[in-house]
Amino acid sequence: MRRWKVMLNVKVNEEVEGYENVKGDEEMEGNVNGNEEIEGYVKRKEDIEGYVNVKSDEEMEGYVNVKGNEEIEGYVNVKGDVDMKGNVNVKGCVNMKGNEEMEGYVNVKGSGEMKGYRNVKCNEEMEGYVNVKGDEEMGGDDNMKDFKDVDSW
Repeated sequence: MRRWKVMLNVKVNEEVEGYENVKGDEEMEGNVNGNEEIEGYVKRKEDIEGYVNVKSDEEMEGYVNVKGNEEIEGYVNVKGDVDMKGNVNVKGCVNMKGNEEMEGYVNVKGSGEMKGYRNVKCNEEMEGYVNVKGDEEMGGDDNMKDFKDVDSW
């Protein structure tokens, strides 16, 4: 188990095996094979196999591959391609500027802005305004509790 209590933790080409608990902001590029719990802002470009719990905002730049469940309690900003094979639960807004491949359940309790190709092979539930400015392919149920605006199909 690894624990940090820092304000900004920059790790390049980091390899984590096991449980990681970060109490502060984190900037990561590397591989995580285990569970992560982060209580600050996260900026990442990495492969993740395991459960991720972010108790603040998250920013992803570049290709991000998540093979476990992810829970985010803040805003999510993605500037790259995302491949998620687990469940995603976001309690804030989502801003996507890349391609998105989802195979688990998606639950977003804020607004969503997507500007790339979306291939969602699962059920998706969104409670805020959703604006999609790219192609969208849905293989599961799409449960929207507000307005959905799609520019192209």
